[in-house]
Amino acid sequence: MAVIDTSQGPKATERRFARQVGLPERSLTVHPGSATRWENMTVPNSAFVVELPAGSLSTASVRRFVSAVRAIIAYG
Repeated sequence: MAVIDTSQGPKATERRFARQVGLPERSLTVHPGSATRWENMTVPNSAFVVELPAGSLSTASVRRFVSAVRAIIAYG
């Protein structure tokens, strides 16, 4: 789907991640029993969904995603 799902996670982190990787934000349907929902109930505001684009990621895209994940880990 090539989006960052903004329906369940920490909003500021989702926005920052979306900007860093160049994907749009979109609120998707929340499904009961999903891993993201469970984690956010167990550790509040800790998980969100990244829907990657179809196909293989380029090396540059992989680097962008890795950099965005590292930024989240470093800055919360």
